Amino acid sequence: MSTEVFCQQKQWASAHGLFLHEAVERKAVNGIYGMYALRDIPANTLLASFPAAQLIRPKRDRRIPAELSDVDLPYLLATARELTLGDDSAFSGILKGFEPLEAMQQYSTQFISEAELLLLRSMSPTAYSWVKNANEKAERVVAAVCAMDPSLDPQVVLTVFLNYKSRSFKEVGIVPVLDQFNHSDRLGNENSFDGERVQVYTRQSYRAGDQLFISYGHKDLLMHAIHYNYFDPNGTHFIEPARRIFTPVASLTRPNAFNHLQKKYKLQTLQHQGQMLFFLNDNAALMTEQAPTLYLTQYLSDSLTGGQSVATAQLQSPLLQTYLQMLDALAANNRYRSVQRETLPPRLLRFYDLLQKEELIIQANRNWVLENVA
Repeated sequence: MSTEVFCQQKQWASAHGLFLHEAVERKAVNGIYGMYALRDIPANTLLASFPAAQLIRPKRDRRIPAELSDVDLPYLLATARELTLGDDSAFSGILKGFEPLEAMQQYSTQFISEAELLLLRSMSPTAYSWVKNANEKAERVVAAVCAMDPSLDPQVVLTVFLNYKSRSFKEVGIVPVLDQFNHSDRLGNENSFDGERVQVYTRQSYRAGDQLFISYGHKDLLMHAIHYNYFDPNGTHFIEPARRIFTPVASLTRPNAFNHLQKKYKLQTLQHQGQMLFFLNDNAALMTEQAPTLYLTQYLSDSLTGGQSVATAQLQSPLLQTYLQMLDALAANNRYRSVQRETLPPRLLRFYDLLQKEELIIQANRNWVLENVA
């Protein structure tokens, strides 16, 4: 978004209840726009807020297809209608910040070519599968919204959906000006919704000149790169291994183990070649840059015991072995070394950097296993 467009959006938002701390400015550093501190800002300071009543608030009386239950289709429908109105929309200030398809075609994997997809598959079958699934899901979303209102242009709906994926605040959709804070897991500030206003508070102190961040939440580094269209090698990253590795229900050795897991965890199932497979759809089960989270190890322990009581000492060796097998499976799908970075098209450069970082995370977790072997 250009400075001129941002000023127009800020003016509209201010007239509709925006609060923006006077020590916050938007500027470009090394060609990338972000929000910065003009002077020292202490922790627990309100940086920005916006009233939810001034946002696009759709009716919730529509049935949502089960396979798209994680997407706010009524919001996409209402927003696409507003975007069609352009400057005549009562929400024109929100819409001004939308990136057009023409710009997104340069970097979004939604517009990846078949040749690029094949190249990505050679680097990582997992990345290939996730990109392909994301693109197919976008097509289903566009079709579902257009079925709700056939007068809508599918290109307009796609514009809304891609902006929604990369910039929305989950509970309320896209929030003007507040969506200009960039992401950092380590430095990101608290954003919250109290039912009336969307708010961003500092959770640490900042010095004059520091960039101010929010956090999009912990996500698999691959999902982050697909949804937000970039990868920062210097950021903090995570892998969701249980989301990447499908487990056959029949492979669980304990009686009723699947029923136990299903009651305790957010499992997602699917049918493949006559088998029922499942995976843990919960971003608390993470592989960090040093070790697995406690939640992930608890899930793996429950997978092994099926809910039966087993002494911790007896479980340690099978648990570490299971985790090592998971690491081996992840490593086998990371083949970025088969290509040379300088030969890659621009859209795939972030995936090369991502897979390089993924390799380091896998190795660090392998070291954690070795350190914990009795």
